[in-house]
Amino acid sequence: MYSDSPLVNAKNLGKRLVKAALGRDHLLFAEVALPKLRLGTAYGGWFIAPGALPHDRPPVVLSFGIGDDISFDLELIRRYQARVYAFDPTPKSLAWLARQTGLPAAFTAFPCGVAEYDGVQRFSLPTLPEWDDYSIRRASAAQVDCAVKRIATLAAEHGLSEIDLIKMDVEGSEYAVLADFCTGSLRPAQLLIEFHHGRDDIPLSETTAAVAALRALGYLIFDVSPWGREFSFIHRSAVAAAMQPRAPRIST
Repeated sequence: MYSDSPLVNAKNLGKRLVKAALGRDHLLFAEVALPKLRLGTAYGGWFIAPGALPHDRPPVVLSFGIGDDISFDLELIRRYQARVYAFDPTPKSLAWLARQTGLPAAFTAFPCGVAEYDGVQRFSLPTLPEWDDYSIRRASAAQVDCAVKRIATLAAEHGLSEIDLIKMDVEGSEYAVLADFCTGSLRPAQLLIEFHHGRDDIPLSETTAAVAALRALGYLIFDVSPWGREFSFIHRSAVAAAMQPRAPRIST
C-alpha cells in the first residue's frame, strides 16, 4: 500500500528494512526502470507501465479481488478504455458492489473467486466486522463456501485469447494461484500482485519463492510498495514497448 504522505511511505520502508534485518521481511526492489503511473486511491491503487498496454485495441484486464475499492479498475477504463473482468465471490464485496451505480459497461463483475482448481473453496470470515479480508489461510470457526475457478478456465469461458494485465489481491490465495499460473501458457505483459506474508501465519519464504518462480518465467519487478507487499511485474517481452510513451484516451 502507498500513502498520500511521503513521510508515511518512508516510515513504512524503514520498518521493512528493520524487519528484513531481523529476517522477517524481504529486500526485493524494482529491478527494471521504466515509465510508470499509479492509478486508483492510496488504498486500492497500483502502478502500471502504460507503454506496455496495447495501442491498437482496448486493454483486457482480469481483476481478482474487488473488496470495496474499484478505483484502479475504473481509472484503467477511463484513461485507456480497458475491458475489465472483475472477480470476487465474497458476500460483503458482492453486497457492496450491488450498491454501486453508474458503473461503465466496460466493467463486468462476476461472483467467482480464483483458485488453483475449479469448484468450491472455504473462506474464513473477516477478522473485523468492517474489513473484507476473507481468507483461505486463516483458521476460523466462522467460514463461508464460495465458487472458484482457475485463471485458465476463466479466460476460456470468457473467450479471452489475449490478456494484457492481471491484478490480484486475494488475501493469501495468490500463492496456490500463481503456482498454477506458472504451469500454463498465459503470459500477460503485466502482473500486479499483493502478497500476504506475515499475515495468517504465511511465511516470508512463500513470497520469495513465488517471486522467484515469476522471474523464471521472464517477469521483472518494476515497482514494490514501501511496505513490501504490492508488486508490479512486467514480462521481458514487453519491456521495450513499456519504454515508449502511451498517451491515454481519457473518457469524460
